Amino acid sequence: MLAAALPAGVNSYLIASQFGTGQALASNQMTLTTALAVVTTSFWLAIVNFLFV
Repeated sequence: MLAAALPAGVNSYLIASQFGTGQALASNQMTLTTALAVVTTSFWLAIVNFLFV
């Protein structure tokens, strides 16, 4: 469950740079998923802490 909450990797940006298109979209996607990963990871850790500790 926690692995699914992690942000997308840098591979999408590297491929976009290699082909010379979509770098802005790929970097925005990385920024957004990293910010959302903080929220989702914290949420799931709180659930696990509540249920199992």
